Amino acid sequence: MNSHNYPSPETVLANDSFISICVPTYCRPFYLRKLLDTLAEFADMPYEVIVHDDGSVPHFQEELFAMRDKISILSFNTNRFNQGLPAAANHCIRPASSKYVLFCNDDCFFVRPCLKDLCNVLSKPYVGILSPANAVGPLNSQEAMIVNGTRFAISNYLGGGSCIAFRKEVYDEVGGWNEKSTSGQADNVFVYSILKKGYWKAVLEGPDRMKVGNFVYGDDYKPTQGFTRGHEKVTA
Repeated sequence: MNSHNYPSPETVLANDSFISICVPTYCRPFYLRKLLDTLAEFADMPYEVIVHDDGSVPHFQEELFAMRDKISILSFNTNRFNQGLPAAANHCIRPASSKYVLFCNDDCFFVRPCLKDLCNVLSKPYVGILSPANAVGPLNSQEAMIVNGTRFAISNYLGGGSCIAFRKEVYDEVGGWNEKSTSGQADNVFVYSILKKGYWKAVLEGPDRMKVGNFVYGDDYKPTQGFTRGHEKVTA
């Protein structure tokens, strides 16, 4: 984005003119750096980035703090123990100031632009969630819908919890992530709570726009279990 395209610092952006990227992280600054770098590379609209560190060991927190110029809001759990995925997710989602939220685990990264498409689809009030990590082939004319040039469809496929887009009002309606479920599978609990309210999951036409580390790195993948000192792992 050219410098002359940036708004004035005094400009107050409407909450539907940008998107909040919310990321819990735990002992994996090397993955988070890739997420932030690919976000900057593929972003097709303004965004804010909110990162919550759930009690990483000190040298990893120092690496994270060194990335603060790429982060809008950075918070740390300074407790001795990590709190777990639901609490960490809520810590970084609650401060979000956009109408639209993209939640990502720290091992996710962008491979194509998608932010405008996510906001376009979420502008439909019956859509509760969608994931840019879902890969969908061409949609036929009977199933495809179009909003502002974005083709999408309603789906019963529930995969993609590692990066989920939703409206902030829907998050508030379901009460956020259930902090009684401390498992790394708590994303499924959050997704189900939205579907139970009567919202639909949507899918974008075409290939995935984001990748999830534990599905692509193979034997080189670095899970969080080896660092965990409290609840179960923070990220998948």
